[in-house]
Amino acid sequence: MKKIIAVLLALALCLSLSVLAEEATPEAAVPQAGLGNLLGGWQATEDATVSEETKSLVKEAFGGIGEEAIVPVAVLGTQVVAGQNICVLCRITPDAEETIPYYALVYIYKNLEGGAQLLQIRELNLGQLMDDDNG
Repeated sequence: MKKIIAVLLALALCLSLSVLAEEATPEAAVPQAGLGNLLGGWQATEDATVSEETKSLVKEAFGGIGEEAIVPVAVLGTQVVAGQNICVLCRITPDAEETIPYYALVYIYKNLEGGAQLLQIRELNLGQLMDDDNG
């Protein structure tokens, strides 16, 4: 199980970094004075452990959906903005009985007051590792 989670984390990090590289603007890549590349740039977390605060943010972002439906697996990275954007790998179990759980990158905005807002969900398609042009 640990090997599967490690592979999923590595895949999720690669996917999120490639998506962020496509969306990055030249201004976001330029370090701000005295801040290194913190302001506006994504930073991978050194410890992907999900804290109670992260669990609360995910729950709030999803409007209190049951804890079994959206399970945070790992915190992959953060971005300093007017607040903080957080990328969390989540296991999502849809409500319908015949659907299969899946993993997704969940992007959450944490405002300066500590409130959470769901920004985006990107489902991980584990069967499609390369696009059609690369074989």
